Amino acid sequence: FMSRSTWTLMPSPCQNTMALHCSQSLLSEAMMAAIIVAAVAAGGPCDIYSAAGTPCAAAHSTVRALYDSYSGPLYRVKRSFDNTTKNIGVIAAGGYADSIAQDIFCSTVDCVIDRIYAQSP
Repeated sequence: FMSRSTWTLMPSPCQNTMALHCSQSLLSEAMMAAIIVAAVAAGGPCDIYSAAGTPCAAAHSTVRALYDSYSGPLYRVKRSFDNTTKNIGVIAAGGYADSIAQDIFCSTVDCVIDRIYAQSP
């Protein structure tokens, strides 16, 4: 997402062109603008794809929720010395992984991610 202060004005694509090409170019620009507006309003990456008509089929991430409404676990870590596991979720719905929970759980030992959860609805 770019802030408005980084936008630049470009010359019109319709200068010195045939009318058919000009209308197609403006239509393409209008469609792209609509997709960008929908993406900004949508939230997570899979919300953006869905707004563009191409929903995610298999959504998974160890970094963040891919849907704005997702609040479940992203992955599970396992401690090496006792094989105890802990699900690591998001800090808030649609947000990033709760890395503090992982840091506390794995603070003195090695841990591995042994499961990555699907976020698809």
